[in-house]
Amino acid sequence: LRSGDMDMAISPVPDVGVGTGLSCEPLYRNDSVVAAHPLHPLRHASTLGELTEAEWLLTGQGLKGPGSAIVQAFESQGLGPPRVALRCDNIGTAQMLLLTNPKLLCLLPRKLVCAPPLDRFLIALPLTDTLPSHMVSLIYPSDLPMTPVAADFATLLRREAHYLRQESPETRA
Repeated sequence: LRSGDMDMAISPVPDVGVGTGLSCEPLYRNDSVVAAHPLHPLRHASTLGELTEAEWLLTGQGLKGPGSAIVQAFESQGLGPPRVALRCDNIGTAQMLLLTNPKLLCLLPRKLVCAPPLDRFLIALPLTDTLPSHMVSLIYPSDLPMTPVAADFATLLRREAHYLRQESPETRA
C-alpha cells in the first residue's frame, strides 16, 4: 500500500495499527472457528481442553495476529500452548492443507469455512469455548484519491459488508 503497488487491502488490522498515511475503515466482524477435515479424530470436541494434544496449523507470521490467535485462546483457558505442526502465510494454502491432512486443526474465519464451497469439505468443530474474532477493515492510502476502479470496488465492498454485518451472530440476538 505504501509503495503504491496496491490500491487497498481488505484485512484485519495488525495489533500495532496501520500507522500514518493509511486510512482504516472497519467493514465487518469475522469470528473464528477451529476448522478441520470431516474425518479428524477430534471432530466432536466441545472444548479447547480436548484439543491440547492435537496438531495445529498456524497462519501468519510470529505468534501474534489473526491466524495465531489460537495461542491466546489456549492461554485464556489456562492451557499450555498448542502443538504447532505447520505454519503458513496463506489462508488458501492452509485450507488445502486441512483438506489433505485429516490430523491438522487450524483457527480460520468462520466465513471461509462455513460457506460454499468449502463447507462441503471442511468442518467447524462444535466448541463451546469463546474464540477470537477480528474486525476486517478496508485499508487504503489516505493521502491519495482512489482510482475510479478502486473507488467502485470499495463501494461494492461496503455494500457487501453491510450484509455480512446483518448475518453476524451478535446482530441476530
